[in-house]
Amino acid sequence: MYLVGVGVTVALSSSEEPAMLVLSTVANLTGGICSIVGHFTLRSALQNYYAGPPVYLTLGGVMTFFFNVIYFQYHFTRINEWHKTGVLRA
Repeated sequence: MYLVGVGVTVALSSSEEPAMLVLSTVANLTGGICSIVGHFTLRSALQNYYAGPPVYLTLGGVMTFFFNVIYFQYHFTRINEWHKTGVLRA
């Protein structure tokens, strides 16, 4: 949805039709909200899956909101190293 909003915004950047500009703004906001909901859904799924030993994964809401991709990748790397070596670093 976000890409559709960006595409509509670019296509209508020279248009002076207010209804189309409102449509593109709504599409952009909807895409942003869907992205945030997706990040927090992934956070919840990861916490549920890795809730037990030895990982005990807890993910912070603020870090998920502001640094979602980097934050998730850090934990994915940490869990992957644990799967490979059997050692879980802090």
